[in-house]
Amino acid sequence: QKHNLFTSPADEKRGYEALKQKKYTDAIEAFKSARKHTSGEKHAQLSSALGQAFYRSGDYKAASKAFSDAMLSDQKSTQTEAEYNLGNSLYQEQWDAFGDMGESTLKEYLTKRLEASEDEEKITREDLDDYEKAFNNALEKFQASQQPNSKQNAKACKEVVKTIQEIRKELQQQQKKEEEDQKKGGDKGKEGDQKKDSDQGKEGDQKKDGDQGKE
Repeated sequence: QKHNLFTSPADEKRGYEALKQKKYTDAIEAFKSARKHTSGEKHAQLSSALGQAFYRSGDYKAASKAFSDAMLSDQKSTQTEAEYNLGNSLYQEQWDAFGDMGESTLKEYLTKRLEASEDEEKITREDLDDYEKAFNNALEKFQASQQPNSKQNAKACKEVVKTIQEIRKELQQQQKKEEEDQKKGGDKGKEGDQKKDSDQGKEGDQKKDGDQGKE
C-alpha cells in the first residue's frame, strides 16, 4: 500500500501528460491507478481527470460515471465543472446511440425508425420516452452548473426534447384518427347488416303476398 501511495503522484503526472498528448488509453490507465488509493477531494479531482480521458476517448458512459464521482467534491468549482461535464457526457452518450442520421433531421430520422419494419432498426414509443428522459437528465445538469457554455448546451437539449414531444403528439393524433376510422367502419358494417335484414324482411312480405294471390 505504501508503494501505491508513493507512486500515485507519478501516475497522476503520467495521466495528465498522456491526456495532453491525446493518448487516452494511457491516460485512463494512469488516472485509474492514481485514484485507486485516494479519497475525499483528491479522489474527486482525479475522477474529473479520468472523466475527461474517457470523454475524449468516446466512452461517454464511463465518463458519466467518473464525473458523477467528481461531483462528490467539497469544492464548489469542482462540483459545478463536474456537473457540466456530466451533462455533456449524458448528451453525447444518447446522441451517439441514435447512430448515423445521414442528411436527415432528428425528426425525420426518428419518424423513419418508428415506421421501420421489425427486422430493421425499429424503435418504439417506449424508446422515445427513454430518449426524452436522458436528454432531460442532461438538461438538468446544464441548468444546475454555471459554466460558460451551459445555456447554449441547455438550449440544444431543449430542442431535442421538443422534437421528441412533437413526434409523440403526432403519433397520438394518428392513433386517434385510426381509432375513429375503425369506429366509422364498424358503424357502416352494422348499417349494412341492418339493411340486409330489412331487405330480407321485404322479400318475405312479397313472398307472402304472392302466396295469397295464388289462393
